[in-house]
Amino acid sequence: MTFLPKSWFSFLRKNKNISKSSSPNKLDWRPIASLNPDNEFELLEEWASIRSKWGFKSALEIGAYHGKSTIVLAQFFNPVYTIDLWGNIDDGLGEYESIGQTTFTPFIKNVINFKLINKIVPILGTSEVLNHLPKLNVDFIYVDGSHEYDDVRLDLLYSHKHLSDIGVIVIDDYHRRSNDMWLGLQRAVDEFISLYDYRIVDHRLGKLLVARR
Repeated sequence: MTFLPKSWFSFLRKNKNISKSSSPNKLDWRPIASLNPDNEFELLEEWASIRSKWGFKSALEIGAYHGKSTIVLAQFFNPVYTIDLWGNIDDGLGEYESIGQTTFTPFIKNVINFKLINKIVPILGTSEVLNHLPKLNVDFIYVDGSHEYDDVRLDLLYSHKHLSDIGVIVIDDYHRRSNDMWLGLQRAVDEFISLYDYRIVDHRLGKLLVARR
């Protein structure tokens, strides 16, 4: 079962004023812990900023960790739906027995510190929940969850059904020159692009930006 963590609702009940406050236009997200270097988030910020100027409104991400990418996206989009197991991570793989037990606390603290509660919708679980929701019609999707072939295939399958006609998808860790660990991810992405007729718009720093043809 997938659900919003109870601690999120508890905090909202106790801090109603914070949820109504607004965040500054430019946020210093760099101190937030992450598994990726800052230049990759700068690229994500660049792509998100450009699309927001084109009228893109909302976003969905799969894989949030401590919320660095979430904060980056929330500068430009509202709402930002974010899906994660928020458990222990070892080499990019989640430990299911730790679901919701480890990284959700720093995630929620970061969202609170940046005053973004009113923009972010956290969902505890996997992308499978998207198969049971009405179309979200988001304009920007960021996929950085499990890197196993079957998981990536489902993340892309379930998420792209919620993409607007003008939307784009960003996929992390695609064809990194120095890393052969994620061959399953690359295979899943290549199959997805071919099967659903997407085109590559940009590819830098291991991040792939695609859109419908």
